[in-house]
Amino acid sequence: MMPQNSNPIFQMIGAVAPALVDYTQERIIDELWNRPGLTVRERAIATLSTLIARNATNAYRYYFIKALDCGLRPSELSELMTHLACYASFPYTFGAIAVLKDIFVEREIVPDEFPNASQACGAEKCAYVPTTSVPFSEALQHFTADLLEAEIWHRPGLALRDRTLATFCAVAAQGNLESLAPFVSYAKDQGISRQALEELLAHTAFYAGWAYANRVAIFLNGTFNN
Repeated sequence: MMPQNSNPIFQMIGAVAPALVDYTQERIIDELWNRPGLTVRERAIATLSTLIARNATNAYRYYFIKALDCGLRPSELSELMTHLACYASFPYTFGAIAVLKDIFVEREIVPDEFPNASQACGAEKCAYVPTTSVPFSEALQHFTADLLEAEIWHRPGLALRDRTLATFCAVAAQGNLESLAPFVSYAKDQGISRQALEELLAHTAFYAGWAYANRVAIFLNGTFNN
């Protein structure tokens, strides 16, 4: 039986594919989000990172609200958007921000507490930042070193573990296996367990598609076995 849910997304889906509403409720909401290995807060980060990397605009509002309800602070969402701009693209992230802004207005959240660009140097430091820059492009090397390595990964407002989860999911959702290796290594450095990575793949399957999840699973299987 289709669950009674007033959410507009469920109503829209139920009008065309009632079975999909059941699968969404039973397999995603009831099962996936309650599995061990990741907290619901971490699953919210994983979901938003995957959706924005795929430009899945119809799902933004539901999952931004869910992220706030799962314990992500507005300042953390603000910083997550800044981080994802570099890995999911600025245009895709701008589209997500337009939705999040309306939610902030509805909840009377003001941006006074949000970190700005000048605060980058006061953040948690890490000795190593994952990078995939190659020597072919001097311009790419410049922005990788000057923006990603020197600023983005050192900004306040979002823990390194959260940044690593977000980056892994965004890169996995784009199917960029060649870029994934340094982030897998960095995930281990941040104490992200194999079980957590396995759960991220299950999340990727539902929110980006099984083909992407399977490609990453094959890659990770070889990485861990070697």
